[in-house]
Amino acid sequence: DWYDFPIMAILESEKSQFRRRAERPCFALWGGFLGSPRGGTISVRVQPRASRDRVLGFRDGALRVSVTAPPYDGKANAALLELLAQRLGVAKSRLSIVRGHTARDKVVAVEGMADGEVLQLLDGPSH
Repeated sequence: DWYDFPIMAILESEKSQFRRRAERPCFALWGGFLGSPRGGTISVRVQPRASRDRVLGFRDGALRVSVTAPPYDGKANAALLELLAQRLGVAKSRLSIVRGHTARDKVVAVEGMADGEVLQLLDGPSH
């Protein structure tokens, strides 16, 4: 039986996860922004424990953001989402971290905003 092979057992147990990934829309990379029919996602590079919270602009294909929160217990992630929600003028519930929960490089989903609108709001000067 093919379940005798450990890799096949792993694949069978992860089948629902792969199915969920396959149902996601395809993304097209453009200047750090990944578009989606339901909104978009943006590549972010976070600098925790900075002197102040601010959006530094795009560099190397990712939006650079500094936050004062420390990088443990999800504090830096919460500060990142709060800062982006404030800059975009949306509720924090419309933002979510898709990838990179424990890394500096993250992908953040923005629900219900057009690509150009998000780029325009985030690429401007910090408030």
